[in-house]
Amino acid sequence: MATWSAPGKVFLFGEHAVVYGKPGIAMAIKPRVFVTVRDTKRPSRAKSPYIDSCFEAMNVMGSVYINSQIPSSSGLGSSAAVTVATLSAINDEFRMNKTREEIADMAFEIEKKVQKGRASPTDTTVST
Repeated sequence: MATWSAPGKVFLFGEHAVVYGKPGIAMAIKPRVFVTVRDTKRPSRAKSPYIDSCFEAMNVMGSVYINSQIPSSSGLGSSAAVTVATLSAINDEFRMNKTREEIADMAFEIEKKVQKGRASPTDTTVST
């Protein structure tokens, strides 16, 4: 069993600009998402495209437990935080030895896929 956490984020400015490749300034905040992943013989599908995509991207199956201090749909990067924490916990539980940069890149690709191209790497980078 592996537990990882990732912080939410706030933009000081440029929140919409970064989606179009322009600069912005963001920072991590105290509320976090905590994710526990376990390698199990009876994995269950999460009811989240972000979490399911994490397991698919890492090509493993397992169970997941999430405890979030970040309200969803609040603009505080909860989807990026849950994606980064899930990938990190999978990486640890299955001893995959991915770097933080690889985790951030994978998380961004998952966000981009789930959000149909409307994601910026800022959220996932701050959460990593």
